[in-house]
Amino acid sequence: MNNLSELYGKEFYEWALKNSSEKNIIKGEYLVKAGKEVEHIYFSEKINSEYQTFNKGKDLVILDGLEAYELSGLDSFLTLSPPITDVVSISECNYNQIPIEKFSKYIDSSNMIDTNFIIKYAQILSKKLQSRNDLLANREKETINELKKILLFFGDLDEIDIAWFQKVGKYFKYKDQEIIIEENKNVPFIYIILSGFTRVFITRGGKEISVGQASKGEILGEMSLLLTGKSQDVATASVEAIENADLIAIDKNLLRTKLNNDKGFSFRFYLSISRMLSFRLRDQLISSGLGIKNSNSTFNGFEIDNDDIDLEMLSKFSSAGSKFDSFCRRFI
Repeated sequence: MNNLSELYGKEFYEWALKNSSEKNIIKGEYLVKAGKEVEHIYFSEKINSEYQTFNKGKDLVILDGLEAYELSGLDSFLTLSPPITDVVSISECNYNQIPIEKFSKYIDSSNMIDTNFIIKYAQILSKKLQSRNDLLANREKETINELKKILLFFGDLDEIDIAWFQKVGKYFKYKDQEIIIEENKNVPFIYIILSGFTRVFITRGGKEISVGQASKGEILGEMSLLLTGKSQDVATASVEAIENADLIAIDKNLLRTKLNNDKGFSFRFYLSISRMLSFRLRDQLISSGLGIKNSNSTFNGFEIDNDDIDLEMLSKFSSAGSKFDSFCRRFI
């Protein structure tokens, strides 16, 4: 498990080793079952599983593999929602499993966590989102209710974090169809959307392909922040305003200094980013006609539906809403 230590950091490696048990899973067995509550987080040193879903409930679609040491079920945990895809073992393999209750307590102790763990996971989500954008690019998309994503970024931050964003942020207003971020160009800022909507699209073969929308309380440009090497700060997609959009720009150089010097802020920030990327992966599939939507299955007593909100989510909205309102009053 030394590779786990290199990927997520020594601290998470030691915690995972202490709190996990080994389980043999045979070929065809589910690590994650769509519509069923996640009870364990699984990981393995090899790519022995794959994401599977169904095209509008009919034909099986293989999305991609569960990467070595990727934490299965964590995206469901972060979105406070049941999984919408299956994760199926493609060969017999020994996995490490961590009870979801233990993992939840670990996340709640954010001030004691090595931030490297959540940064690396955010990078895995970012990579998966980019690859699926290309995989699903030519599928017809439908507009979905994005209520769950709104304000989640602010739900993970504390008042001091928000005050810092208010201090360093610069206000911009973009008009309808005005480009905010251009694919393959350098992005010196991340943006927080105060109001309005934006369209996210990629260009393939000279054709613009919409891959999603972002609205108030969400972040733009965060994926370029997660890239390394020559790709660092280079936009993976273009973003344009729909009607009018009010945004706050945060200089990435200032942000990186803050992230490097404030461990608690760093973990809360990257947890928020991971949560938002998890939602985008989820919405990406639902809008493409894949995954579960409007199912009769239940999760913690709630029907599986992208519009449903459980009590934990409602509590997060309440907290995030007051923080977001306070943030907006500084600018508009």
